[in-house]
Amino acid sequence: MIWNSLFIVLFIFLPNLLLVTAKQLHITILRSFSSQSII
Repeated sequence: MIWNSLFIVLFIFLPNLLLVTAKQLHITILRSFSSQSII
């Protein structure tokens, strides 16, 4: 039972974490491009 709940938490938590990391990567990439365009 404990393992089942843990897997459910992982399946709910991991996609959100991946989304957040993807957004952060997108922001950093945009910032790097903007800094290059300024230079």
